[in-house]
Amino acid sequence: MPHRSLFVDRVLVIAWQMPEEADLAAIGEKLAQRHAELGRPLLYLSVIGARAIPSPAVREAMVPFFRQVLTLCESMHVVAEGAEPVLKVKLGFIQDTLGRIGAEQARVYVANSVVDIGAASPEAVRPEIARALRQANAKRLLEFVGP
Repeated sequence: MPHRSLFVDRVLVIAWQMPEEADLAAIGEKLAQRHAELGRPLLYLSVIGARAIPSPAVREAMVPFFRQVLTLCESMHVVAEGAEPVLKVKLGFIQDTLGRIGAEQARVYVANSVVDIGAASPEAVRPEIARALRQANAKRLLEFVGP
């Protein structure tokens, strides 16, 4: 599996090298289980490595995955790493997927770096996002995505 993940209370932190269809199903199950355990909406924090451009098949599989994430989570927080052309492709894909499921983009927060995602997120959840990132860093989870 080209991802690693960690729950910090209600925040699921995912570090992606390259998304695969099997990963999406496994993560969806983790989210559903944690949501049932806590009985409240979660926060989804995804760090997508600079080289992680999903295949067309994975892009299609991400449509129901995004729907599930936004059903179980209060909001999505996405760090899309990479140079400007790659970043534009990733942002376009995210916007297209949200449009296809009719999701409100107001619940999705995107930044180009881990440092910037806190400021891009609503003030009310910034402490949770910061704590999750600290724990992910302490466990070296974010190093997994590569340079």
